[in-house]
Amino acid sequence: MTPPRAPTDRPFVPGIEVVRAGRVEAFLRTRPALSSAAIQWGGLAVEDYHTPACVIPHHEHVHDFLHVVLSGTVPYEVLTAGKSLRYVAQPGTTFVLPRGTVDELHWSGPTHRIAVALHPSLLLGAIDETIGQNHVELTEHWNATDPHIMSVLLALTTDLDEGSPAGRLYGESLANALAVYLLRR
Repeated sequence: MTPPRAPTDRPFVPGIEVVRAGRVEAFLRTRPALSSAAIQWGGLAVEDYHTPACVIPHHEHVHDFLHVVLSGTVPYEVLTAGKSLRYVAQPGTTFVLPRGTVDELHWSGPTHRIAVALHPSLLLGAIDETIGQNHVELTEHWNATDPHIMSVLLALTTDLDEGSPAGRLYGESLANALAVYLLRR
């Protein structure tokens, strides 16, 4: 049974979800080594995966999406928007994808990765109210390297791994810092 959630201005994101064949389902068929589902941070879901070579079948991202490779130097192919993009992932390879991105990925070898789904309210909450915007869209990146994003995601997974000793507020503060950083970049 899930414990009751304290009121928050951000919805709980239960996990990294995508749409496949008209159904909402988990991003990967593999269970994550760590998940923020039990902590119930407002505005984002974090999952840590150790995956073998795999195909991530055609899907659409329900939320804005971040993905950082922690280990594994592996060729991968992205099929998106009628294009085939080929890269080699290495520690630090980062994806930044707006919600609604449709893709399929082919990974040629094993990786350790962190995936994050961001609810729109997290990014909107980071905008100065005087700007008056009610929509934010991230710019698509399939092979970036961003040590700031990686550092925040590592801090979030470290907190999960240790049982979130400082409570939900610590993770949500890191989520806010991440949102501000993404908007400034």
